[in-house]
Amino acid sequence: VRVPRVLIELEQQGLYLHHADQDADLNELLLNTHDIGETDEEPILSETSQEQSHASFNPENLFERTDEQFIEVADLFWTHFDPNLDFRSQITDLNLEHLQHVHLQFEPTEKLKGDHRNLSSKDLQYNPDMILELKNMSPDEKRRHIEAIVKEMSFMADQGVTRISLVPEGRKALPTRLVLKVKFDASGTYERHKARWVALGFLARIGLEFYSTYAPTTMLTTSRILFAVAAKHGLNVSHCDLPQAFLSTPVDRPIWVQLPRGVSLKSDVVREFQKKHPGGKPALRLLRALYGLQSSPALFSKRLAAFMSDLGMQRSRSDATLYHYKSVDADGNTRWALISVFVDDLLITGTDKDFIAKFKARANDTFGKHQSVTWNETVSSFLGLQIAHNPSFTQWTISAGTKINNLLKAIDVESFKPNVRNCWQSSWPETFRKIRQEGKAPELTSRQRKIRDNFRSIVGSLIYISISCRPDIATIVNKSCVGMQDPQYQHIVWIERCLAYLASSPSVGLVFRQDGNPITSDILNVLADKYEDLSHLRDTPYVCFSDADFASSDDPNLRSTSGHCIYLFGSPITWPSKRQTLTAKSTMEAELIAASSAADECSWLHQLLTSLDFLIPHDESSLPGIPLLVANLAALKTANHPRTNAASKHIALRQFRIRDYPGEHDVTPCIRCLWVPTKLN
Repeated sequence: VRVPRVLIELEQQGLYLHHADQDADLNELLLNTHDIGETDEEPILSETSQEQSHASFNPENLFERTDEQFIEVADLFWTHFDPNLDFRSQITDLNLEHLQHVHLQFEPTEKLKGDHRNLSSKDLQYNPDMILELKNMSPDEKRRHIEAIVKEMSFMADQGVTRISLVPEGRKALPTRLVLKVKFDASGTYERHKARWVALGFLARIGLEFYSTYAPTTMLTTSRILFAVAAKHGLNVSHCDLPQAFLSTPVDRPIWVQLPRGVSLKSDVVREFQKKHPGGKPALRLLRALYGLQSSPALFSKRLAAFMSDLGMQRSRSDATLYHYKSVDADGNTRWALISVFVDDLLITGTDKDFIAKFKARANDTFGKHQSVTWNETVSSFLGLQIAHNPSFTQWTISAGTKINNLLKAIDVESFKPNVRNCWQSSWPETFRKIRQEGKAPELTSRQRKIRDNFRSIVGSLIYISISCRPDIATIVNKSCVGMQDPQYQHIVWIERCLAYLASSPSVGLVFRQDGNPITSDILNVLADKYEDLSHLRDTPYVCFSDADFASSDDPNLRSTSGHCIYLFGSPITWPSKRQTLTAKSTMEAELIAASSAADECSWLHQLLTSLDFLIPHDESSLPGIPLLVANLAALKTANHPRTNAASKHIALRQFRIRDYPGEHDVTPCIRCLWVPTKLN
């Protein structure tokens, strides 16, 4: 059975559903479903397939199947049904073949059969001995966490998040739990004890409790672009934290939940409920999204996107979490604003101060009804990273010192400092060569055993540190990830030396400058002065360097490693390092694969900056292509010219996509492949 694409689109466009012909058979409906634009063609299934489907399809099995097409149909059916009636008995009453555009949108505050009244903080009672999360805590810690739990549950009850209700037949109330945490700021200073009421969303049934779950999350590259732009224009960057983001978002379907263990309704509330519903067991029906639900991020993302659209902001096609606003003042000057969204954390910068002030006022009115929006006029921390700046906002610094120190404390930071010198030794010293020859590794030290026992956790932390603000450890972390499942001696030693290096430089990070970037003065200007073909590099706002480590001896399969680094306004914004998925036969092939990967990233950046054309002044109709510098002449010629020879005819076609990016005829060029000396690459 193929379900038409319209069913998917209806979910995203507000569920524009269609009334049903009551006499139609569901089997016949599904078997004769056409794709959009195919109404004059034959049915999708053949007669044989139809006979088989008639024999095997049973509406009762609709809820036991997880196929995508059945899920879509179940989700569409659910929006038609009366939630107070039996779900399955209504399936055969539907026929979606005759389309009548009727907008049916579920209103969570509408009273359903079985609803009693909204939950209040006075209805709750607490039994700390039943709260599993409080076990094995000291009396003082337990007291602080209990206070946080009472504060959280009282807040949720008094804000009208739930309604006491009877769960209808065929539905289940999702269990919930309490998540306890001690919060610290980016500098490691204690803030508060925090409790969060969370639904166990992994027990939700697709098509009933949720369907659409996708919510975009900003890439760290986009955040770094924002800081590079702010430094170039000397702009402040503000930070906004939308409080209880999901709780301000109405749900799009009836969902029932239980209270967490150790929290219950008072006996008089239960008696009051059972007078109205004899023998019924009270549960809570959600009026707004709860943390832990599968659909909560998607619901909030849609609400935030609608809020941004109402303000006149446009969402970037290249990054769905980047919004921009552009206007022209009375003097003809372009004013703009950029907002990067990471769930409920927002970074804001721009030259249009009036719009930014308007945005703050509207955000307070929309998202600050229950708890005030947290505003930092100048961002100091973001996603666990420390942000610093100079007084004129022409230099921004991003570092992960607190995360590094916390990681080192867990593995005895003091023992690393005497071994800092080992960090700059070869990645495959004589010890490793001996291991390969003899097949036996030396005995691990106590510190190395601790690294081995916590290898996944340590490498996971190092991955985030390396992709956020420490490109200097990207390659060694990438190589160490190979041992994630079964770390060998060399992987443990690499991580040990990486930690020793971080212990010597925890506060080192990225620097975004308006002028005087070393990449411009020490490399691009030198290349522009020395090579006439590269003279335009002196004024380029962006550049990409690509390289490959051919057949590294560190890899048992002799796979090469690709790497590239892109600079915007002289500041690094992305620096991936990845082991290639196939074994290259030559240096040219390894370099071409690396350049092809870099070209994909450059194409994305070019598209993003083209949509934000006010950031980079230019005289042409479109932005110039991004210079992609490659140190291998054979790879450069293969990328720039459509030639095939014995050395390149076996290379996969996807690697030759790099030939399309420079542009031909009316195609806008995204990149320009150029040669650069190896010592400057």
